[in-house]
Amino acid sequence: MGRKSDARARIIGTSWMLFRDKGYGGVGVQEICEAAGVKKGSFYHFFPSKRDLILAFIERAEGMFMGMFEHVGASGRPYLAQIRMIFEMDAGACVEDVQQAGRVLGCPIGNLALEFVGSDEEIRERLAGVFSKMAGGFEGLINGALEAGEIEGVDAKGSSRAIVAYFEGVTMLAKTGNDPGIVETLADGALALIGVMPARAK
Repeated sequence: MGRKSDARARIIGTSWMLFRDKGYGGVGVQEICEAAGVKKGSFYHFFPSKRDLILAFIERAEGMFMGMFEHVGASGRPYLAQIRMIFEMDAGACVEDVQQAGRVLGCPIGNLALEFVGSDEEIRERLAGVFSKMAGGFEGLINGALEAGEIEGVDAKGSSRAIVAYFEGVTMLAKTGNDPGIVETLADGALALIGVMPARAK
């Protein structure tokens, strides 16, 4: 048997950097193919259109965010510390952006939301779904903190949405300022949204 082609994975991986660096509208299929080292025929074999690729891109981003929650959940740290860990991991991702692309590229879902909302209903719904799952991840951590007695009297659902909004805002500040440190510096602000002093989330 011949070696299984990794062309699809290379196309998605290449688009991960290009879409985040230039935006969906700023990148053509030819550029993606050249950067991925594949022919256009291979591209269209896996993705009938560039729009189909963006759906795969969103799926990858969703998996990345859910992986972050799985990682912090396996850390064994207190729930409040796990919330802070999410921001620490985001800061690390921003550092990787600088190393690979020369600048902070921002949140892959947040970037797309700014570019697509209002122009494609299916993509809007998919992006909203990722934000909803992120909120669900934070809600689970807040509920865990409530059950463990780390905090009390907190509206987990409302607070989780506020933290997602804060996460996106902080990541955008890091992108605008081209400074990964902004994310970690402002991480304690997420905890402040649920009335927690920084010293309690170490």
